[in-house]
Amino acid sequence: MPSQGTISIRPVEITDARRIQQLANHPDILKHTDLPDPYEPGTAEIWIQNAVITRAKGDAYECVIELKTDGVIGVCGYIDIEASEHSAEMGFWLGRDYWGNGYGKEACQQLIAMGLEQFQLDYITARVYLDNYVSRHLLESLGFEQMALEEKIVKDKSNVRSVMHYQLSTK
Repeated sequence: MPSQGTISIRPVEITDARRIQQLANHPDILKHTDLPDPYEPGTAEIWIQNAVITRAKGDAYECVIELKTDGVIGVCGYIDIEASEHSAEMGFWLGRDYWGNGYGKEACQQLIAMGLEQFQLDYITARVYLDNYVSRHLLESLGFEQMALEEKIVKDKSNVRSVMHYQLSTK
């Protein structure tokens, strides 16, 4: 059943670290993201500390995705915010137990609206592993267009994967 108004996004806080750690340390999450594998204890705290610093500088805006009944279920946000160019890169992931319910799309819709209102973004980019068909479909359903295909060395530095670059023009 599609999600409708059941999730919200808010800036990540240090108190979210334990839950993020639990959600991120799942093989399916690690397969589809650039998160460290394994996602060691303390990794979420370090990420959140960096997120707070980059948010204060205006370079990024990292959020958690909250479900009314379950609390934090994932992460979304903007990195590489270029105020002068009105652009940023969007990213997102959901805990494995929350896939297939429309929460990702709803979070991305809220994030895009935030980008328009708060950051006056004209262009939003995203990168997705080529074999992550669900996230690619989600981005395309939101109006993102394929821009480029890149071969990228990932994780253990010996694995090469294809990454699709997307862009959404909000003009």
